[in-house]
Amino acid sequence: MQHDKTWCDANNPAPTAAHILLVEDDVALRDMLITALKAEGFTTTHARSLAAAHAILAAAAGMSELPQAVLLDLHLPDGHGGQLFTRWQRGTTNMKKPRC
Repeated sequence: MQHDKTWCDANNPAPTAAHILLVEDDVALRDMLITALKAEGFTTTHARSLAAAHAILAAAAGMSELPQAVLLDLHLPDGHGGQLFTRWQRGTTNMKKPRC
């Protein structure tokens, strides 16, 4: 199956390779997903917890380098994965939503 591995970056109208943030605390599953995503041509960043994901996204937003997608475990050691998006929607981080 052919996948579209490009994404529009609001600051750069030319398509770029899609970057995915993977938030998963299970090491074996995380490693398997990273391997599969890389084999399909995606770049990845990974976090083991909500706190780590918040830190990665806040730093990325500051450099205008947000990932184009997030694969998120809902049952993390420091909370429910959905909290990541709730916090983002409420604007309690300095993250900006990507727009194309």
